[in-house]
Amino acid sequence: AARRELRGQTGVGTAARSGTGAAAAQMFADAGAEVVATQNVTPAVSSFRRVSMNLADPASIAAVVKEMPAKIDFLVNIAGLGADGAEPEKILTVNFTGTRLFTESLLDRVSPKGCVLTTSSIASRYWRRDIEIVKQFMAIRDFGAVRAFWDGLGQEHQAAYNLCKQAVTVWTFMMASKHAAGGPRFNVVSPGFTDTPMLQKALANANPTVRALALANPNMAKPEDVAPVYLALCSDAFRVVNGGDIAADSGLFANKAMEDFKLGDA
Repeated sequence: AARRELRGQTGVGTAARSGTGAAAAQMFADAGAEVVATQNVTPAVSSFRRVSMNLADPASIAAVVKEMPAKIDFLVNIAGLGADGAEPEKILTVNFTGTRLFTESLLDRVSPKGCVLTTSSIASRYWRRDIEIVKQFMAIRDFGAVRAFWDGLGQEHQAAYNLCKQAVTVWTFMMASKHAAGGPRFNVVSPGFTDTPMLQKALANANPTVRALALANPNMAKPEDVAPVYLALCSDAFRVVNGGDIAADSGLFANKAMEDFKLGDA
């Protein structure tokens, strides 16, 4: 039987339709939490409450915020688009601009002892190098201005995914610092390649470098492998973890760091 370490707590999660989001929502419910989860299509019946939300639409976000619980112990942002056939501006908007708006709209309901988890990626690893562009993107609050910003960069499609995940990571660090004294905690989880419908779609559209990296990865995770990381970080046992970028990638980031910095053998 599942441990009931979240009994009496209320959580909000995104991406309940499938993949890691669905696995995490079910795991939270099994741990005793009351879970309200969002997805981008009409919800199906499940053991937790689901509502439909479009993270690319501020009006949809505002409507869903009104339906959310008055008290939230943990907010878990997993919803997102991969580096697939979606328009770059939509990838940027859903993965960062909309996710940030949804989170900030609920922040006054999150318990000071609670936590906010947002999904980043190994793709965010060059945020220090790209910090000026990241800050420019983060400064955009108007959803309608994202496309013009992206067009002005003149970068390839894959870069949109990298940029939004860099923004997620940097924003999380900023929020963790801002709320360090009084809470809640803010962390990101950076999965590697996880066998989800989103990944399969992304690989079909990915550039050769990304596709080769995925195919060479010997440790393809399942959603059920990654979801426990979110569960653990939401528990009180991890209350000292704040401002962290937690790699849940079976060592993929470490392997890339070895290559990036030419570290050689240990």
